[in-house]
Amino acid sequence: MLTSDSYCNKSYLILAFFLCYSYFGSAQYQAYNWYFNDSTGVTFKTSPPSAISTSVMYYPNDGPLEGASSISDSAGNILFYADPRQIWNSGNQLMPNGQGLLGGASSTQGVIIIPQPGHDSLYYVFTLDEQQDSLKHGLNYSIVDMCLECGKGDVLPGHKNIHLLDTASEKMAATYHANGNDIWIVVHKYFTDEFYAYLLTKSGLSKPIISHCGVKQADPFNPGVYGAMIWGQMKISPNGKKIAFGLSGTDTVYGSSGLHELFDFDNSTGKVSNEIQLSKRYYYTYGVAFSPDNSKLYISCFASYSPSKQCDEVLIQYDLSLSNPAHSDSFITCMYAAQLQLAPDGKIYFPNFYTGHHLSCISNPNERGVPCNYVAEAISLGTKRPDLGLPSFIDNFVYHNKGRKCGRKIAKADTTLCPNTVYQIKPPKSTSGYVWQDGSTDSVYTVKDSGTYTVQFTAQGTCSETYSMDVSYRAPITIRIPSDTIICPGTSYTINLPTLGGRSYTWSNGHHSNSFFVFEAGKYFVTETYQGCKASDTFHVSVFDTAITIPHIPHDTSICPGQNIIIDLQSINYPIKWQDGSTNKLYIIQDSGAYSFTIKSCSAHRWNIRVKYSANPIKPFSDTTLCSDTIYVARIPAADSSFKRVWSNGSDADSLVIPKQGTYWVQFKDGACTIKDNFTVTYQSPPGQLLPPDTNLCPGKDIVLNIPSSTGNLTWQDGSKDTTYLITRPGTYTLSVTNACGNFSKSIQVKIDTIKFNIGKNIPVCEDSILHLDETGKGDSYLWYDGSTSPAISISRPGYYWVEITKKGCIATDTFVVNFDYGYANKRFLPEDTTICIGKDIKISLDTTIGKLLWYNGSQSNSITISDPGSYSATLTNACGSFPESFNVSSLDCSCPVYAPSAFTPNKDSINPVFNIISQCRFKNFNLKIYNRWGELIFSTDESGKGWDGTFKGSICEDGIYLWILEGQNILNKLVFQYGEVALLK
Repeated sequence: MLTSDSYCNKSYLILAFFLCYSYFGSAQYQAYNWYFNDSTGVTFKTSPPSAISTSVMYYPNDGPLEGASSISDSAGNILFYADPRQIWNSGNQLMPNGQGLLGGASSTQGVIIIPQPGHDSLYYVFTLDEQQDSLKHGLNYSIVDMCLECGKGDVLPGHKNIHLLDTASEKMAATYHANGNDIWIVVHKYFTDEFYAYLLTKSGLSKPIISHCGVKQADPFNPGVYGAMIWGQMKISPNGKKIAFGLSGTDTVYGSSGLHELFDFDNSTGKVSNEIQLSKRYYYTYGVAFSPDNSKLYISCFASYSPSKQCDEVLIQYDLSLSNPAHSDSFITCMYAAQLQLAPDGKIYFPNFYTGHHLSCISNPNERGVPCNYVAEAISLGTKRPDLGLPSFIDNFVYHNKGRKCGRKIAKADTTLCPNTVYQIKPPKSTSGYVWQDGSTDSVYTVKDSGTYTVQFTAQGTCSETYSMDVSYRAPITIRIPSDTIICPGTSYTINLPTLGGRSYTWSNGHHSNSFFVFEAGKYFVTETYQGCKASDTFHVSVFDTAITIPHIPHDTSICPGQNIIIDLQSINYPIKWQDGSTNKLYIIQDSGAYSFTIKSCSAHRWNIRVKYSANPIKPFSDTTLCSDTIYVARIPAADSSFKRVWSNGSDADSLVIPKQGTYWVQFKDGACTIKDNFTVTYQSPPGQLLPPDTNLCPGKDIVLNIPSSTGNLTWQDGSKDTTYLITRPGTYTLSVTNACGNFSKSIQVKIDTIKFNIGKNIPVCEDSILHLDETGKGDSYLWYDGSTSPAISISRPGYYWVEITKKGCIATDTFVVNFDYGYANKRFLPEDTTICIGKDIKISLDTTIGKLLWYNGSQSNSITISDPGSYSATLTNACGSFPESFNVSSLDCSCPVYAPSAFTPNKDSINPVFNIISQCRFKNFNLKIYNRWGELIFSTDESGKGWDGTFKGSICEDGIYLWILEGQNILNKLVFQYGEVALLK
């Protein structure tokens, strides 16, 4: 606890110049709304963070309010907030049972809200008593259920001010267990060296883990009444591995200083160990915070020293990344010793008593020293004043609560139903109707599928309630009985069902065994019962009939080609198997051969069938191809001469003369069988002109050769046999053809006749001249840009021109530009004057097409390398004349050192009246800023060479030290960032 007497009277701020940034990769909005004293707060849902004024937390006449806490849902909507004495809901109304908590308003960390793991609607509110009340109430907790009061929440009856620990100091922090779900709440017992760690799980709060570590906290002033070491924050690092706090002291305890302590915390066991005593140069420690990356520790306190004795209340930083951080403390800024709190945007915020209605911040807390960037007026609170405290949170800001998840069960318990059961849900009586999860409004809901069923209605009063019920259906029962079967006379059949746990059977004869014996034909059933559900199935048993009646089936028979025989055994009730494995009782025979089938009953019965073709003629003719100078005669073979026949032209002669190609047939008849023979005759001629004459191939064009498919079998020189052949390059191409008339071959030569001419792309012409072009002999015809067709043309004006030349069917086009400013009397061919870096060189390269070059040193190269400053010359000679030129090269120190005076005197005596940056270089993106000792920007310029005349808002500034920062890019395009101090002396 700090009283108002502790406020200091002056503050000096030191500038930091890094922007604030956020370190969280994914949003956790539960800690995005901060509510604290003077009816104010801050929300981090905006960028930058902004003030909110909906809080009603206010203690105007009861000393400073220090402890506070707030919690939101996963979307960033405030759920409720609290101070150590009372709790307000999201509507800024006191919860009906939320008053009279046993915490102290001036207890440093007098309250913290922790969501219970595994319960989206339950929150534990831990409170600590205050020093003024002698800590008599100690540590207590209350449970808020957000499903009460129509979803606005209230403290559960019988779960308020549950006592945990006597005389706990004003220090309390929380972090996650190593499992990532459960949460540790850690406090320190006063007058002892004992840490108490309570683990909150989904089952509730565990017994404390007690650790003895560090110095014993004792009251050096007045034990039990105003103990300086009672107050001040304790913090656990975001990764849950470190604990830190400070102890205040007097001459009788620690000399004239206090002590800052750092401990290891095992978030698997809750044990505290390995004390490290940091600096003893400070006393009355109050605010504590770790950086987001756990590498820095910040503490606000009174100091026995400060730089230049500027102030006696300071913010200091320890570097915990060092192997020995004990004396790594560094001064950051003067500030009132208020609470420090890490925020979701990765910055550390604290009330700023000196600037009044603002929160200050450390915007880069992971950085060491001044670059951590103290910002005095980070967030404006308007007319509100935050006092000493800020709300307490779990400092890694990973919250698992999503918000309200309310609703009661419709029935006493969820239910599981048997398959195909129809179930009806009947909720309590409603005064406003019902709305089910699918939008239906019936008072009774019929369930047919597994799922979660919810209904919203008003059961009593004005609160709308949501009831739910989970319904699931068991998997259908599959009875593992065999299919219908046949048994032999005088035998039995046994069915054995599996003896799986919990299953029972009832057979058609009333027996309950898992085995069943069948002795006679009939229909039987079994019912299986499992987990209260039943399923039945039936099966049939037949007895073989020893007398088997076989339909009339020929043993030996004949068929004509193309005919078949159908064997129908469908009247037989027993299994049948054919010689090929088929079990079909309707079997089709289409070819000659030996066939058999077996009937399986109590004994096997086998039948054999032989099938052969009736005597018939063979098919004597096949398709044929002949040369066109031949006549084909189809003759009946002697073996078929005895059969009756008829040709496709109606003749019954022994032969048929075929003078032209086509499809013909002959039909034979042998008793009841008839056979028809179809055949095709094709005549081919010797190929004529296979390929065209030798030809030319135009550049970029192709030649396609198409050969009729009736020509014969084709083979090209590359082995291809296609009727279409693509020629893309010059060469010899050969086609071989084979048909009924013989073998034939033909070759052609394909050449490319390139039109060779190149006028040029850019033709320079001296002024007052005419360009004459003549392309005679390069083609068969010409077409110029102006429509003229002569091989020659004259051009007298600059411009874009083209010509098209045709030769042997091929066309070539050339475009060119004519430029009449080829002389260099009025323009440069050498570069302008330039600057090189000392120790570096520069290479000058010129276009060789502009003419001949002669350098100052006799060189005729188109390039030259220069390493030293000086004047360099060259003469260009071309058809338009000779043109001498020169250029100058100077040198420069490209490291661009910057010089700045340590002091200046803007007192109108014309001696050093302006502070300016001195450098040989001109900077790109130049920017110079001047800050006063309070971090206020008082001068800025983007104009290189412009300095500061010592004024701000038209008035000369007071004597003192000012910080300057220079940013820009030097001649090598490297970033320049320099800063320093300058003294203003009047």
